[in-house]
Amino acid sequence: MGDWFTELVSALTVWASANAVWIVILSVAYFVVSLLVIRYLIVRIPTDYFLDAHGAQQAERHPLVSAGVRVAKNLIGIIVIIVGLVMSVPGIAGQGVLTILLGLSLTDFPGKRRLELRIASQPIIFRAINGIREKAGKPPLLMPGGRGTDPGRDRADSSSNA
Repeated sequence: MGDWFTELVSALTVWASANAVWIVILSVAYFVVSLLVIRYLIVRIPTDYFLDAHGAQQAERHPLVSAGVRVAKNLIGIIVIIVGLVMSVPGIAGQGVLTILLGLSLTDFPGKRRLELRIASQPIIFRAINGIREKAGKPPLLMPGGRGTDPGRDRADSSSNA
């Protein structure tokens, strides 16, 4: 590649080995905090989140306040998505896919709803979300098409009836 890349890798290796204890402490702390925050946010999702258009229920605000809130929400969402992508790398602790899904829910972009539904309707993700909600005493999320418990099971039930 180049000398600059070799030097960069060498410098990062030296830095990481010199700060290994702090890296481990911060990684464990971040893992615990991310578990708590993600669980808290999943429990707060309205049961009908995937059925309703939740963007239309904003209170009347001054246009500048509304724009500021929207920009801040999107910036936080992008940061959460990046953190989720990092946590999705093997060997890094955290709930990467759930974190990405939460980050997507904070951002505004064309096709957002379709992407959220595609990710959340994956059986393993859907079961994880509803498992967290069940432990908190919350009802499961409802999905379009009458699915409300397990999209994988619903598909299996409908194919066996055909």
